[in-house]
Amino acid sequence: MQNTNQVPEPLIYGPAKYEYKKSCHAEIFQILQSFLKDEVFCDIKLETDDGGSIFGHKVVLASASPYFHGVFTNFKENNQDIFVIKNLDSTALQLLVEFIYSGQVTVTDKNVQDLLSASNILQLQDVKEVCCDFLQAQLCLTNCIGIFALADLHNCTKLLSSTELYIQQHFSEVVEGDKFLSLSSEQITKLIASEELKVPSEEKVFESVI
Repeated sequence: MQNTNQVPEPLIYGPAKYEYKKSCHAEIFQILQSFLKDEVFCDIKLETDDGGSIFGHKVVLASASPYFHGVFTNFKENNQDIFVIKNLDSTALQLLVEFIYSGQVTVTDKNVQDLLSASNILQLQDVKEVCCDFLQAQLCLTNCIGIFALADLHNCTKLLSSTELYIQQHFSEVVEGDKFLSLSSEQITKLIASEELKVPSEEKVFESVI
């Protein structure tokens, strides 16, 4: 009797492969956030010198922040479970740790200075740029000197350049404010030496220097 259950011929000839990649980043973020919230598997406690503290996971923090990567690979801190960060606002640290775990952060006029300082320390470049963009959008005659000082302090090159240009183009109005007196002689020299400086007369520049 003839066997009718013949093995079918292969449909594909030659080498072949199928790669599967699971898109689960959002799910992983949610799990990590729950671990952080419930303090599950946490192996580090971050403390600030203003009394704040927050738990975390070294591998998560180090994967997002070159600062933490350097700290946790240092032989002195490698086996410790508490690390104190000086000159950093505890509320800003909380927001930045939550950002590392969620990918989200809210910048406001109340927290932008602390977030800019903290993100600069922790080397979270994307948050630093968001803070700079926020300050750039708020730039006006009353705050341009303050933003200029912040940009200079935290080495925000793009924001510093745009703020310099704003001050130069509104120089006559800016010099009337009290905050103009907070500029150093080097900063004033740089501002008035630019070809972008807009003033009605050389006398106005002389008056500002005096």
